[in-house]
Formats: sequence, C-alpha cells, structure tokens
Amino acid sequence: DALKRLASEGLVEIIPRRGTFVSGLTAEEVNEWFDIRLMIELHAAEGILARGEAQSFLRSVRDPMERMQRAANQDDYNDYMTFMDGDRDFHHLLVSSTCNEHLTRIYTNLNVHIQVARAHHVDSVENPRQVQQEHDAILGALERGDPEAVRTALTAHITNVKSRILEMLDARGGRL
Repeated sequence: DALKRLASEGLVEIIPRRGTFVSGLTAEEVNEWFDIRLMIELHAAEGILARGEAQSFLRSVRDPMERMQRAANQDDYNDYMTFMDGDRDFHHLLVSSTCNEHLTRIYTNLNVHIQVARAHHVDSVENPRQVQQEHDAILGALERGDPEAVRTALTAHITNVKSRILEMLDARGGRL
C-alpha cells in the first residue's frame, strides 16, 4: 500500500515483474512544481497582508529563521539539514497562515517533490547566505506591509531556487 501511494504521488515507478524504482526528475516537472509553489506562496503572503497579520506571522517564523541563520553562518556550512528544516518550516508557516487546510495539504504534497529535488543537489544549489538574504527581503517587505515588495522578493526567491535546480539538471543531462 505504501508503494502504491508513493507511485500515485509520482515518487516511485512500479514496473510489474521488474521492481520499484525512485522516479527521476525532469526540467518540465521542476518548472511546473515551482510555478505552483509560487502561486500558493504569493496567495498566502498576500493574505497575511490583507488580514493585517504580518506581525503575528513574523513572530511565528522567528525560530525557523534563527535556526537557518545559525546554520548559514557556520564557516564550513556542514549543518545542511538544520538549514533545510528551517527553510521548509518558514515556507510551510507561510502557507499554513491561510488557515485553508486543503491548500496546506496540496502544498505539503507538492513540497515532497521539491524536497526530492533538493535531496539530489544537497550542497550544490543552496547558497545559505543568499537564501537567508532572500528570506530577509520577504520578511522586511511583510513587516513594512508592502505588497509589491513582498511579491517581488518572494518571486525572486522561488525563481532563484528553481533556476539553480534547472541549471544543475541541465549539467547532469536534463534528468536526475
């Protein structure tokens, strides 16, 4: 049952009488996933501003941001998992702020694919200091209550991550 569920989510491919294999990633899939991610996160951020909940959201992301900051500031940057956990928590808190359980579930399922993409490039795509600066820009725009700056910062952040993954995919022949 677990393998069938993973197959239905596109994470594994079951080939009768041959076995079960981890699904590869294509540039098209990465493009689609990140486009959907951007739409969902923009909707969530716009909702935070529209409801006047920016300060509450900023308090809720303090811990993940501090964990990310500590991991990003390490000279040898060997605490990738702490950094990624903080990053994931930041984005999940953004989406869960919508209080829309269905949207949050869709985003969580989508995020599984994004985490798979990240697992393939562990140290090669994420520049922790750049990601931290991008998050700071998003948070600063939320704090100022500036919807256009939020849209710009969030779009730049998600587009940058997507571009780095696509560059890595291209370097590896277009498929992981």
